[in-house]
Amino acid sequence: ELLERILKQIVSEPQNIKVSEEGTVFTIDASAADIGVVIGKEGRNIKALRNLLNLKGVKNGTARVDLKVNADPKI
Repeated sequence: ELLERILKQIVSEPQNIKVSEEGTVFTIDASAADIGVVIGKEGRNIKALRNLLNLKGVKNGTARVDLKVNADPKI
């Protein structure tokens, strides 16, 4: 999946990135150390990822796609 490939390229621990999809909700699980990179300065990275997902949703006929980020301190 595109989202997972992008995330694995920007984080320092790519083996800990997991993306799951339930309908129109995408959930990103990442280590606590990588959450800052996923969100980005002033939320720029997460906004860009959300825009990509919304474009995918429009292409697939879905009006809106949601994105959640979970930090796992155990990873």
